Amino acid sequence: MTIKQQGGIFGRNPTFNDVATDTLDVTTSLSSPLIDTLRVTDDGSAGLRLYSTMANGTGIIVYANIIYPSGNTGATANNFVDLGSAGVRFKDIYAYNVKLANGGGIDFSATSGTGTSELFNDYEEGTWSPTFSATGLSGVTIGGGTAGYYTKVGNKVIAWFSIYTTGTFTKGSAALFIAGLPYTSANNAGGQGAVSFHNATRFDALPPIAARVDSNSTSIKLYSSINATGAGTDPVAVSSSNMRSAAAENCNFVSGTVTYMV
Repeated sequence: MTIKQQGGIFGRNPTFNDVATDTLDVTTSLSSPLIDTLRVTDDGSAGLRLYSTMANGTGIIVYANIIYPSGNTGATANNFVDLGSAGVRFKDIYAYNVKLANGGGIDFSATSGTGTSELFNDYEEGTWSPTFSATGLSGVTIGGGTAGYYTKVGNKVIAWFSIYTTGTFTKGSAALFIAGLPYTSANNAGGQGAVSFHNATRFDALPPIAARVDSNSTSIKLYSSINATGAGTDPVAVSSSNMRSAAAENCNFVSGTVTYMV
């Protein structure tokens, strides 16, 4: 069924009640129409398509409990239709959740700034499993109360950890790390992360007092001294030989927070 804007035998502005039809076309013969044909189609399965057939026309498809965007053929159009524009905006959006496609985000480029990116495209919360790592270290049983939690905001990771050992093991004598960070740090100087300790105790000698995350790494390197002086002198790494290995004891407690870039 088609209703033309000029009216025909029905007059210029006809009104119809209780029209039963699968497709309803509303067309215009204006010289510069905003809409060439507005088509309302019942797809036969409790759905409704409302779209313009003009070039670059758009519309919506209402089906079940979802509203889809469409192009000028009434077919779904992925990543094609904008909601508003830079000069004509919606005021407020009320929603329960906003789910963004992978790679998409919230664009803050309208605000002034000199950053290399103003797209907020990631937020995540989760857990990770810290463990001790060193060359020659073996047979370590990580205590059941060991835990790790993290929050990732954009390219920044903030990770909390608490770790300890139970029972005996082979210590080795190499630099000691806490391994298993949830993301690999950036492969540049910005990837290096800072660590704040809440607790470091029950070692046989020189427990960690400082730490860092190197670039391109998923481990925290532990240091027993940061008071070295002189050109080219580095902090002293905690050796796995400093750990305590004892039967029926909970030892080598370390807890803290690390912040690094990815």
